[in-house]
Amino acid sequence: MPFFGTDILSNVLSYTTLTQEAGFANVGYTWNPVTVTLGGRYYAYLENGIFYTQGVAFTGSAAWQELLPLHTKSSGVLPMVNLSYAATKDLLLYTSAAKGYREGAGIVGLPVTGTVGSACLAELEAIGLTSVPTSYKPDTVWTYEAGEKGRLFDGRMTLNSDVYITHWSHVQQFVSLACGVGFTTNGTDALVKGAELELRVNITDSLSLTQNIGFSHSAFTGTLLQAGVVAGQKPFDTPEWTISTSLQYVHPISPRLKMFAGVSNSYVSSTNELTYSLDYIPSRDSTNARLGIDAGKWTVALFANNVFNQLKPTEYENLMALTGPPYDRISVNQPLTAGVDFNVSF
Repeated sequence: MPFFGTDILSNVLSYTTLTQEAGFANVGYTWNPVTVTLGGRYYAYLENGIFYTQGVAFTGSAAWQELLPLHTKSSGVLPMVNLSYAATKDLLLYTSAAKGYREGAGIVGLPVTGTVGSACLAELEAIGLTSVPTSYKPDTVWTYEAGEKGRLFDGRMTLNSDVYITHWSHVQQFVSLACGVGFTTNGTDALVKGAELELRVNITDSLSLTQNIGFSHSAFTGTLLQAGVVAGQKPFDTPEWTISTSLQYVHPISPRLKMFAGVSNSYVSSTNELTYSLDYIPSRDSTNARLGIDAGKWTVALFANNVFNQLKPTEYENLMALTGPPYDRISVNQPLTAGVDFNVSF
């Protein structure tokens, strides 16, 4: 027997049109050993949509209901300036400032009638909203960076590094409602400070090491309580450390054949994210290995990804009808996968 007169929990039909425009231009001038580059990017987008809903969650029945039409747009110019100094033929120093953005979008209407909708409406009113949000705006970043690109030991070592500060404005933030759905809004600002290092060393003519390290410390500068955000808190899904290491070995075994082997490891530190509660995602690392033959026009290789079969959560999902308090729906990284790759070029 259908529940509440229908066996449909939720159903949404959406008809959307997204129009985008973009253009960019860069100009540079060099006074040896100094180069100045100026640039800009123009963007514009327009989104229109119509939504129809039915089911227990939205209308309380099998009847279709048209939600408020969606209409959102934005445009702007993103400037950039870069100043570089060629200190020697093997060392380049640079500094830059650039603005970036992430698009906003429309919001599929939240249910405000039916069993779930009544609970959602009460929660919206409790956080000071008298109607369902229909869209959210772009968030923007201003990034200021200084770094170097250098070669050492007759080019056998390459070392690139930088430090940066990013001012992140009106961060797009998901607001989770206990009724089982949620919406994205523009919240408070955040400040990000970090550094990056990229090292490549030719240890021998056949063996090379590549090391990448990234550190990023970020914190909200304001509070958005309905999204679980307080000043000083680290933004969600932002690991402090990302580290990747790889060793590659390539050696001729005949005039036409080369043997290659490699092992790599990637590490991501722990993060938090928000679904229906604050979720903790532990740190994780994965090791891959590869061994094969390269004949120029064809290659064959044995491979093993995630050699130690480390399974860790990568995301907590909050899709309606699949997840809701007190249930968790968790994605994990790919398990140990081994096989043979064979490639031919024509």
